[in-house]
Amino acid sequence: MKARSVHDFAGGEFASESVHVLLFKEARAKPDPAAPPPLLVQTNSTRKAERSRNGRGRADNRWKAATGLAGLHAPSSTQATPSVLGLSQELLEIAKHFDPEYYAHEYPDIAPGRDRLLHHFCEVGWREGRNPNAFFDTVSYLSANADVRRSKINPYFHYLRHGMLEGRIASSSVSPSIRSRLLFGVPILDWVERLRPHVDLDFYLAQLEDLDANGLDLAAHFAYRGWREGISPNPSFDIAAWLRAHPAAEWFAVNPLLAQLEAAAGSFDLHVLTEKRDENPAAAAARKPDDAGGELRDQLMSCDFAEPAGHDAALAVVRPHFDEAYYLAAYPDVRSAGVDALLHFFITGWREGRNPSLQFDTKYYLEMNEDVRDANVNPFWHYFISGRSEGRLPRRPGGYRRQIIDAALEPSKRPVPSPVAGEKVFSGAVLARKLGASIKGKKGLVVAISHDCYIRVIGGTQIFIADEQAKFNALGCAYVHISPQIARLTFAPEDSRTLVRVVADGKLVGLFPIAAVREMLKKIAPPGDRRPTLIVHSMMGFTPADVVKLCAALKPERRLYWLHDYFSLCEGFNLLRNDAHFCGAPPETSFACRVCVYGKTRHAHLQGMRTVFEACRFEVASPSAAALEIWQKSTSLPRHNETVHPHWRLAAESPCKKPGGRVGARKRISIAFVGFAAASKGWHLFCDLVQQLQHDRQYKFYHFAAEGTSSLPQVEFVRTEVTAADRFATRRLLAHHAIDVVAVLSPWPETFSYVAHEAVAAGAKILCLTDSGNVAKLVRSLDYGWVVDDAAAVREFFENHVPASLLKKSAPEAAYGIDQTGTSATFGAPAPLSTRPVA
Repeated sequence: MKARSVHDFAGGEFASESVHVLLFKEARAKPDPAAPPPLLVQTNSTRKAERSRNGRGRADNRWKAATGLAGLHAPSSTQATPSVLGLSQELLEIAKHFDPEYYAHEYPDIAPGRDRLLHHFCEVGWREGRNPNAFFDTVSYLSANADVRRSKINPYFHYLRHGMLEGRIASSSVSPSIRSRLLFGVPILDWVERLRPHVDLDFYLAQLEDLDANGLDLAAHFAYRGWREGISPNPSFDIAAWLRAHPAAEWFAVNPLLAQLEAAAGSFDLHVLTEKRDENPAAAAARKPDDAGGELRDQLMSCDFAEPAGHDAALAVVRPHFDEAYYLAAYPDVRSAGVDALLHFFITGWREGRNPSLQFDTKYYLEMNEDVRDANVNPFWHYFISGRSEGRLPRRPGGYRRQIIDAALEPSKRPVPSPVAGEKVFSGAVLARKLGASIKGKKGLVVAISHDCYIRVIGGTQIFIADEQAKFNALGCAYVHISPQIARLTFAPEDSRTLVRVVADGKLVGLFPIAAVREMLKKIAPPGDRRPTLIVHSMMGFTPADVVKLCAALKPERRLYWLHDYFSLCEGFNLLRNDAHFCGAPPETSFACRVCVYGKTRHAHLQGMRTVFEACRFEVASPSAAALEIWQKSTSLPRHNETVHPHWRLAAESPCKKPGGRVGARKRISIAFVGFAAASKGWHLFCDLVQQLQHDRQYKFYHFAAEGTSSLPQVEFVRTEVTAADRFATRRLLAHHAIDVVAVLSPWPETFSYVAHEAVAAGAKILCLTDSGNVAKLVRSLDYGWVVDDAAAVREFFENHVPASLLKKSAPEAAYGIDQTGTSATFGAPAPLSTRPVA
């Protein structure tokens, strides 16, 4: 093979990417030195971490998930050694910023699976000189901070906890793929295996002095760190002498022995490295913060993808197109942090996948333009500098449904929520003591399970469980609730050791191994002959075996399974094919399942469900006839019987005029969206509607949701938090703002919908889709709104067919009150076993 040099690539096969472009692919955008340091932080994440360290906050629940934290449980009291606790804190902190894709790509020699990459970095990777992401170079940080090196603390952990706040400089990563491509013209990823035969382990180990070599791969240490610290791989190759003979080598930051091997193979000309070069610009920028990396930017100015000198010029390009109002509404954590929205997006927001406006999709642009992604430049800036003129698209064509479909992931590939940091795991003895006190003197025992802790999370099912607990307590029964520590939206892996939170009569008991809970359930029982009741609200986060064993341990007289969703039919519990279209739960062998992200695992999922239903023989409780009809048509799961038991009933009252009635015909029509900005609730369709009608003066838009929910600047946000103490907050606030129409645009068949019932009780009409299940049925039965077929029909409704009654002075409306009828406590006596068994 002909020997090549960097100069060959400048005019040959790599002419489209200059040396400086390749360097820029690993260079982190440096902030303006006049900008405050906190802008480098991912807004609230540092503040949350600080509160967590002071015992006043929870861990950030938006950390990256493909990091191996799924298996990290809080250590028990017998395991909570300082070393274990220290490593747990390190894992949890670094997980927020760790990039498993980068780590797996740049270090293919690593044996652990993807779920262990974070652990590898924290345990041995950093000591070998590996980097956690493209923006932090481990060896540079250790070289520049002798105190960190002496402390033997993970340098990235130190930087996140202390160094960043102290103003210490973090250099961009020396990425093996980019550095080797820069020097050789082709990337060499696996440096370790290429160098391993040439590393004399005994010779190398003797040079490590006080470095802890336990668990290290010495070949990897030499490949990424040792040579940069002057350590030679064997007696025949003197690193220091070689670098003196090839002074340009440090500029490229490629392992010298690798360069020597490439030269020996005839694929590289070593003379390239004998020429004296200027200092590595990335390293120079890191050591000279006062000029904000001027040297690097000067060199990059000659490249097509170069960012202009200083932030001022770049910000001037994007400022006219940046929608600050949208950014602050869509990302309330940025708003609460009080930082400049444009600077936040320009420096860190785009790296987090945030969008600068509703018209630009950051993730899509980077996904479709690999050159921009690899160059590590701000995509919004690139679009206006060159992307627009080149015909690149700012967002995905095909509308919001195409965006949802393309973003759909198989359940096994989805991020796993991180456990709460520092949560203590208690023993079975503690559980026995606390539960024993809770059930003492009670007339009965009810054990319920669901996918998350209802006293910590606000939501429809969670409030329903709170209502259920209160009603059972009023009947003199103890109510014990069990939920998994990790709130998955799938079954837990079969080999997982499930930890569960236990709540007794609304008070947290603690976190326990599920085996300890089972043992306790075998021992406790209410007085008399009355056996316990088991209620399953959701099996997400458990394994099928967990539920079967809990039922066997409790030996309940009654076993109820609630159809709050369709998880018993598919892992896609909303029955949305690829998260976008209602599928109707077809047979698992259907073509519809084969083209869906849930199709691969549906057979195994249904087998797990059958195992549970065969063992437990549930009474199936549906909150609506609409949900039960869909369920009956789509399953043959064995059950004892099935019943419709609505959570609420609407009771007709005397008609009354709306609060804050209209002012003639000039009153604007108020349209509201209620709840989190979720695709499964129709948020994207509502956003389209707002964009379509925002300049039409006859409409006004509202968003009723909990504080911190993403929203839109064109709508009036109304903080709405339903709690056990304020059960009807939504109805009260809808009535207070005299809402005309509540858009319940769920694209799947809702099993009940509290929002729809509260809207009717507040005097607001409902606009919903045909596929919205019980919502559409409620609207039709009461004639209290409109049912339309699809998104196009929603737009047409407001453009051309707004009922005249909404534009005129309002007459008294039919009024409805809410009768809280339906929890498990009002379910009635269990049917005899001979009553309507279902195969």
